[in-house]
Amino acid sequence: MAANGGRLATCVIWGSTTDVGKTLVSCALSCAAKRLGVPFCYVKPVQTGVGASEWEFDGARVARAAGVKHGIGDHAAVAAAGISSVVARQDPASIDRVGTLFGWRAAVSPHLAVELEGRIVSDGEIVAAIRSEHESFLGSLRSAGRDGLLLVEIAGGPLSPGPSGTPLADILRPLRYPGLLVGSARLGGITGTLAAMESIQCRGYDLSHVVLLEGEGEGTYRNAEKLAELTASDGVAVRALDPLCPTTTVEDGEAFVSELEGWLSLRSTMDASDCLVSELMESQFSRMRELAKAPAEALQTFWYPFVQHKGLGEDQVSVIDSKDGHGFWALDRQGGSLVRKFDGSASWWTQGPDLTMQVEMAKRLSYAAARYGHVLFPNNVHEPVLGCTRGLLSGPGSGWARRVFYSDNGSTAVEVALKMAFRTHLISKHGEGCLGEGLDFDPGKVAVVTQRNAYHGDTLACMNAAERSIFNGPAQFPWNEERCVAVQPAYLRQSGGVWSITLPDGREVATPFKSTQDLFDVDVREFFHGEDDCTEGGGGGGGLQGAYRESIRAELDGREDLGALLIEPVCQGAGGMKFIDPLWQRELVRYCRRRGMPVIYDEIFVGLYRFGYESTKDLLRIDPDIACYGKLLTGGTVPLGVTLATEDIFESFLDDGKANALLHGHSYTAHPIGCAAAVFAFEKYDALLKDDEGRRAYWDQDLVRQTSRLEGVRSSIALGTVLAIELEGEEGYAATERTGALAKALGKEGVYCRPLGNVLYFMCSPFTEKKECDDLLGILLGSIGGPLR
Repeated sequence: MAANGGRLATCVIWGSTTDVGKTLVSCALSCAAKRLGVPFCYVKPVQTGVGASEWEFDGARVARAAGVKHGIGDHAAVAAAGISSVVARQDPASIDRVGTLFGWRAAVSPHLAVELEGRIVSDGEIVAAIRSEHESFLGSLRSAGRDGLLLVEIAGGPLSPGPSGTPLADILRPLRYPGLLVGSARLGGITGTLAAMESIQCRGYDLSHVVLLEGEGEGTYRNAEKLAELTASDGVAVRALDPLCPTTTVEDGEAFVSELEGWLSLRSTMDASDCLVSELMESQFSRMRELAKAPAEALQTFWYPFVQHKGLGEDQVSVIDSKDGHGFWALDRQGGSLVRKFDGSASWWTQGPDLTMQVEMAKRLSYAAARYGHVLFPNNVHEPVLGCTRGLLSGPGSGWARRVFYSDNGSTAVEVALKMAFRTHLISKHGEGCLGEGLDFDPGKVAVVTQRNAYHGDTLACMNAAERSIFNGPAQFPWNEERCVAVQPAYLRQSGGVWSITLPDGREVATPFKSTQDLFDVDVREFFHGEDDCTEGGGGGGGLQGAYRESIRAELDGREDLGALLIEPVCQGAGGMKFIDPLWQRELVRYCRRRGMPVIYDEIFVGLYRFGYESTKDLLRIDPDIACYGKLLTGGTVPLGVTLATEDIFESFLDDGKANALLHGHSYTAHPIGCAAAVFAFEKYDALLKDDEGRRAYWDQDLVRQTSRLEGVRSSIALGTVLAIELEGEEGYAATERTGALAKALGKEGVYCRPLGNVLYFMCSPFTEKKECDDLLGILLGSIGGPLR
């Protein structure tokens, strides 16, 4: 077998149920590896039913068969007390190793063993222990310059409960090791084997083989033959080993072991297991070779969005193998292995579920795909879209929205919102006759009020609804015609540990606020910045709040063509993660509403707990007339966009003729798979986040403040799941010289990020634990470096 040295093939030995021969297969593979000169490591993470005999340990049988010492972890050693021959520690000088990590005496399921004996073990401890064995063995392989095989044998079937009660397939999912499934050769074994196979694959595992202990000829059920036919389309090979028909049990001691050794020495067993080891290792190494080629092929065939391809090298293309909750596993091209990275871009602002929810979500989507596929939406209704609509109207639309319009993505959701707003405005201003011919005014002259630095998507109306920028200028789309009035927001900044406001006129004034919570509480801000406000820059009647009113009026008074207000509440994402003073935004909404303009909240990025709240209306304390949602709507799984509206907006499209209906739609409107994903996401948001709205902590504010004091940092702000660090120097989307270098350095520390110009931003899921964010902040502080100000 060709080997480059230092590579490790991993294999979980799954079983369709108990007593199908997992340990026999483990013994056969270990002996085969020994014969082929392949170093191996066998791990039994969870073992029950030990205490009377050495041979009750599956690991002891594997160790005896392969001529390796059996190492027992501290936890399993308690169950092995009194069995002197198996308590010896693993020989550190040996490359081959066999180990049992956690064990109980009772011959029952692990969760019942814990009830009987105690000594609970968490899911995380099991994963960490396996990873420790993995890293230790890999280190030995690299020192020896050899390739090896890691075998992990589970207890029971893939859905058997582990010590915590969690199914073993879910416990081991953070590892996502490839594997083989030992199926059943018994009558009815095909059903059990296929069910186990599907339960493994639907969790994102790779299965290369199904192995059966089944002979040939009469007296067998020929399960292997039929399974080979049924699994061929899945790319799963079916292999059979001659069965061991035992005449002894573990109580027979050496006689039992002798019978096992006799089976292992059969030529048929050796040939089949040698072939299986070679196939297992080659399939994995071949796959890694193919992954290593992927960047070259990508650069020859892909056209990436928001990427300048000139000068783009293969080292700038990450090969992602799988998603793991808040991170992903990517190919380390130098080491030839997979490494986990924290996904600092939250897969471009969409990430919702953690790993446990990711598996649950997969089951929901699979069910919806199998039940519905896709069905058209106009004049039809199905359960997923009903559930999604209920979640939207009782969630972010609670108290104001009555209608939900479905589209494909965020940009089209905003496009629809503009159509809704303009129709409502025109009817309000000119009456029902404005929809006919021969008008004495030009309805196409209507403009939308937006904010400077805005970005609402790449469809034409969305580009026209933003001032000319790098995203919609002539270089991108010559047809673009600016149809907006972009007003200058007031921005928030935390620099040197002090909060300040950059006023619309460019002046920067300090604030006395010490906490993010107070700064984003508009009730507190209105109380402080009202008539008696003495803030510098807030002079004149009404304090800072009054100054905001005056600046807004100065920009918008006298414009008679204004038909709607379109804003990204609280934070402008693509515009550079710029945090807007909510007090200023509240005044802008009030002004436009007084003038009769429909108010649109573009919450594609900011909504659904991205900033700790189900909707940013709870931060501004003003309801919109129209709002758009996407990204987190489906928990970051499939595209779906929605536009919520009041009943008044909806009624603007009611007419006797179809021509005045909202004639906008997509083939995949309200597709059942996306709606099912949204229903599941709402269930989790409501269960885990709703009662804690606005109070769940992600980023340590003291550490964020400390980051703002670093030399070279212009501002550092964290709100909800988002942390934005603006660096000194050149500004703008293309200014990535320093942030690009930092992103590369962070990548080596296990953090993936995608800068926005001179802004490094990091985003977690609404379900990320604070400790993970604290760890990330520690890495950031070390990477940015520099003295404190």
